[in-house]
Amino acid sequence: MLFDVESVEKVMGQALPAAAEGAVWVQSSTVGLDGALRLAELADRAGIDYVDAPVLGTRQPAENGTLLVLAGGPERVRDTVAFAYQHGGASLLDHDAYQARFAATLALSGLPDGAVIRTGPWPQELMPALYRGATTLVFPSTREGFGLVVLEAMASGVPVVTSRIAPFTEYLGDDDVSWCDPFDTSSIATAMTASLDPSRRGHFVERGFEIAAAHDWTRTAQAHLASYDSLREPAHA
Repeated sequence: MLFDVESVEKVMGQALPAAAEGAVWVQSSTVGLDGALRLAELADRAGIDYVDAPVLGTRQPAENGTLLVLAGGPERVRDTVAFAYQHGGASLLDHDAYQARFAATLALSGLPDGAVIRTGPWPQELMPALYRGATTLVFPSTREGFGLVVLEAMASGVPVVTSRIAPFTEYLGDDDVSWCDPFDTSSIATAMTASLDPSRRGHFVERGFEIAAAHDWTRTAQAHLASYDSLREPAHA
């Protein structure tokens, strides 16, 4: 997120000419009243509807889908913006079709009630205990931006079963996790069995701690410095 009106104005000044017809700019940086008016004028010159929507809250409500957003803009785009927020939930990805398939498969599985627990979003402060209570994190995901949950499990000392796909293959090796094909149930089962092997679990846990430590917030921030430095421009008072 950009943190001042000048940065937002500069970036959007370049982006707005490429916006599709009928696009709506939902602006969530905290820029103040004068800043919001400046950005609204920028959007008006580009022929784009502008909605000022500063976000109020911290990480936990954001992850739980309970973040408060105060949005103001033209009445004609209200339904469009409301739809986007209402269907975000705890994630900006649309999981409706997947969840419907999952529910149908579970109903036909013959598993007893309670065999599969769908918890929904959990408070952040309870997540470490949930991870530490697990034998293995089984995460056969088919699409991820980064898969932070893998690092969270590793930091908690839990072996990981995950998909042999990017982004996991970009920072994990064959000795770090138990790989699986997310579209092959026998592959997932084999990987789960491997994660329970006493001769391998200790190594997975040890490597997990090392990988998680290599991705702490300090090192993550340092990894961005070169990119930020390349974008710097002189500021003249």
